[in-house]
Amino acid sequence: MSLTLSLEDYAKALASLAAPQRHLESVAMSSVQHPLLRARWPDLEADLAAMGREHVPLQASPPALNTPSAVLGALYVVEGSCLGAEFIARAVRTRLHPVPPCRFFACAGGQPRWHAFWSWVETRAECIDLAAAESGAVDTFGFYLKHLDGCMAKSDIPPTTATPR
Repeated sequence: MSLTLSLEDYAKALASLAAPQRHLESVAMSSVQHPLLRARWPDLEADLAAMGREHVPLQASPPALNTPSAVLGALYVVEGSCLGAEFIARAVRTRLHPVPPCRFFACAGGQPRWHAFWSWVETRAECIDLAAAESGAVDTFGFYLKHLDGCMAKSDIPPTTATPR
């Protein structure tokens, strides 16, 4: 598999991910008590700052996550993304030189975080409205898709202004 990746593409991707990540994690953390839930958006913002970038504002309306089960569905998406983060961190480290900041992907938690999330979910299984959880997950995927489509349509995402530290 051949993957082309430039520092500029990476910086734009991070800038595009920041606003929805921050919004969803903020909603989740204010709605659910999960002892192992750690926000990843500060790592993303730190990576952006080190690259001289700012986040792209939301390009789509966030989903209405108005029940604990809907929030759980959103968390399924957010926590599940930690699994792919390990692959992305490895690709960034091997394909980009100089290696840019990569805390958001490198410190995601991967399999251990995913297993901890599911263990926590299992302790609440009787209280989960599966239809609302499914709707929360589908709406969250749709939110990311619409936001990222909006970012792709923007031609004014500012370029990187600093050399990665």
